[in-house]
Amino acid sequence: DNFAEVFEEPRFGTAIRTTATFVFLAVTAELLIGFILALTLREPFKGKSAVLTFLLVPMMLSPAVMGLYWNLILNGHYGILNFVLNLSGFGQPQWLTDPDLKLFSVLLVDIWMWSPFMMLIALAGLQAIPRPLYEAAAIDRASRFTVFRRITLPLCAPLLFLSVLFRTTDALKQFDLI
Repeated sequence: DNFAEVFEEPRFGTAIRTTATFVFLAVTAELLIGFILALTLREPFKGKSAVLTFLLVPMMLSPAVMGLYWNLILNGHYGILNFVLNLSGFGQPQWLTDPDLKLFSVLLVDIWMWSPFMMLIALAGLQAIPRPLYEAAAIDRASRFTVFRRITLPLCAPLLFLSVLFRTTDALKQFDLI
């Protein structure tokens, strides 16, 4: 009877659709941002470890702490973001209470928190690609797009798939942040 009652409840379908939308948008954005960051950070440069540490901080903090932190930023009355928007001449949207903005706000925080995770796994995949493959492609005068499409993406795909799988399962149980 309980299961029948849940499935007949109209809010159940809305909750499932909202969850699916959240998971799809969050994981897709995190994958794209994380992979772009990994491509950017692939080559060694001075201060790379400091940049990586800075980028990984959001992932290391508790989601409950991040929820409180972002509450200070997104609060419609005293939030830092609305203060800046007000100084710039824009309105003060109610990020946490407006039904049209709540999903966007949670997506923003989740993407900020978990894009470094995707970046870390993508960076590991990029670092594992043997240099001679790129050297052979350079000798063959392959374009950057061809190298990306034929070497980088296929060799990173298994780790990217794994990261998408991990993030999808984790995004499905996003309760503490909300």
